[in-house]
Amino acid sequence: MGCGGDDSSTVADQDGGGDVTSPPQDGGGSDSTSGNDTGSGIDAGTDSGNPFDAGNPIDTGIDVGIDTGVDAGTDAGTDAGIAEAGGDAADAALSCSPANSACTGGGVTNGLCKSSTCAPCIDPTDDTLCTTAYATDGGAASFVCNAGTCTAGNCHTSAACAGQLCVTNNCARCTTDSQCKGDSTYGANFVCNPTTGTCVSSTCNNPNNTCTVNAADECCTVNGANTCIPGNCCSNAQCAVAVPACQGNTCAACDAVTNNTYYVDPINGSDTLGDGSGRAAGSAASVCAFKTITKALNAIGANPLANTRVLVVGPSTVAAGENFPITVPLNVTISGTIGAVTVAVPVTANNGFRLRFGSSGLSNLIIDGTGNTSTAHGIVAETGTQATTTVTGVEVRNFPTEAGIRVADGAVLTIAAGTNVHNNGSLSASRPGLHVTGTGRAIISSTTDAISFHANSFAGIGVDSGGSVSITGTPGATTSGTVVSYANVGPGIIVAGVPIGGQFPTLSTITGLVSYSNTGDGARFVAGSNVKVRGSHFYSNLVGVTVNQAGSGALSYNDDVSHIDLGSNASTDPGNNVIQSPTLVDAGAALANANAGLCVSINPNKSQILQAIGNVWANATSTASINCALVSPGALSKTSTCAGGVDLGGGGQTGNTIAILNCN
Repeated sequence: MGCGGDDSSTVADQDGGGDVTSPPQDGGGSDSTSGNDTGSGIDAGTDSGNPFDAGNPIDTGIDVGIDTGVDAGTDAGTDAGIAEAGGDAADAALSCSPANSACTGGGVTNGLCKSSTCAPCIDPTDDTLCTTAYATDGGAASFVCNAGTCTAGNCHTSAACAGQLCVTNNCARCTTDSQCKGDSTYGANFVCNPTTGTCVSSTCNNPNNTCTVNAADECCTVNGANTCIPGNCCSNAQCAVAVPACQGNTCAACDAVTNNTYYVDPINGSDTLGDGSGRAAGSAASVCAFKTITKALNAIGANPLANTRVLVVGPSTVAAGENFPITVPLNVTISGTIGAVTVAVPVTANNGFRLRFGSSGLSNLIIDGTGNTSTAHGIVAETGTQATTTVTGVEVRNFPTEAGIRVADGAVLTIAAGTNVHNNGSLSASRPGLHVTGTGRAIISSTTDAISFHANSFAGIGVDSGGSVSITGTPGATTSGTVVSYANVGPGIIVAGVPIGGQFPTLSTITGLVSYSNTGDGARFVAGSNVKVRGSHFYSNLVGVTVNQAGSGALSYNDDVSHIDLGSNASTDPGNNVIQSPTLVDAGAALANANAGLCVSINPNKSQILQAIGNVWANATSTASINCALVSPGALSKTSTCAGGVDLGGGGQTGNTIAILNCN
């Protein structure tokens, strides 16, 4: 007798005798009894032929009649694996013969008969037995044991497939590289040969050409080895003009420019192939950036949209192919991005950048004039600029014949956080770092990264003619601050205004400047200037602040200091400037100005009043600081010469009034 449902000679369901001790047992899931007989012997209302079965737990005489005509007929064909009436049903369900024959039963599907019991096959040991037991003419020719079940197939892994892939236990041809690379037998160093349908080594011998084993791959050199990679390129050089970017080894067209942002890559960009987007197929692509700022500005055109940006990719040097000076249009900001970007102004160029419009500017650039022999500035701001014309985080250095930045005519320029202007001018050309002249105006302000002017061959900041500055900084501990001027060969700042027709220049306001370690004055204000100084610190200079005459004496404003304001009211508008530090205190000794805190060098007996109320000085013995905004804090040290580290010196004290108030 065969296993499970294979034996079709089993006697049909014996309901006819009304046997309640050996109810009919449908077996093995192969029962397809049309009367919905569950095979339990307790027909709980499911024999569709007997309306009285629903409430009868045991077949009665009524059921006999029904089952005899209906159920018996259908059970005969389906309860094929059940033992004859009166036999042991449980044992019969598991027993089988002959050995290693096909069987199903006892919870086993497509198993093998072992020790007269239907058992799961053992993979891969029983592959041959499965084939012997289950292969039939016209059917599957080969079987394997898969998870205890004999299954049509010829492999467990691709190792058995001679280069092909084992897919659901059958060897099959590959069609894509990813199939081979994802297969545990082959892996990352294999590709598909679609002609043979086999996975082969990805090694190739014809770099920068189509792979011979797969026309959809390109032979590229990766980490020193030639490897077939899906795509049609290894580098941009293999791509056509219309699709210039090799992205993921496939030539792609440049994306369109978005957000009014144009990219310049001085090293890898292209003024012929790029469109300024810097992207292809949604990813960064250097060939799609322009190579020069000049090309980017040409592409932007004469009427840029608001907030247009030119981003120069670093680290790089901007020089070759540029037309200097570079004029920044309205609504355009040119910025460095990613790494340091140095704009090397050529030897004969007369300027680096020209700013002529509002809502424009420069940021995160290094503008270098090394070797320039022309009268070049790094940046020139001209008439037409506004407060919205900005320079942020820009380093301007090494312009040997002129100031690093020039604000001229009626220009307005905002110099913001992180800007650093240094080493401009030379021994033969004394020049400030920043020169504000004509009726130009510079707005210098930061609450974060320091703005600094240092190591220039004259002043850090020079203001003359009708020019003006508005400086807003925050001093920190000792010489730190958000606006600083230091180590210049001359004053940290000089304001030399020239009244015209009795009109003084526009007021310059200096608030929170820290000026230190300059070889001249921390600040120098020339008679005729219009300047207000508050909350600024002057340390370790030759003189903290010098106020001197304008010229030979012939000028009407030669000694006019009426518009120089270092503090006008002790209670409502004190200067709060640190003008001199004590020399006999360790910290103060390093901060004291060598010759004097304030040196008044106008002519004597001019009946001038210099307002210097409410500032911080050293006391007369130079042992402590005193704040002259307070009532009777102590006396200052004074001499008629500016020497010896005194608080107040100079012959201009005679016949003129130096309004210090509480510390006289």
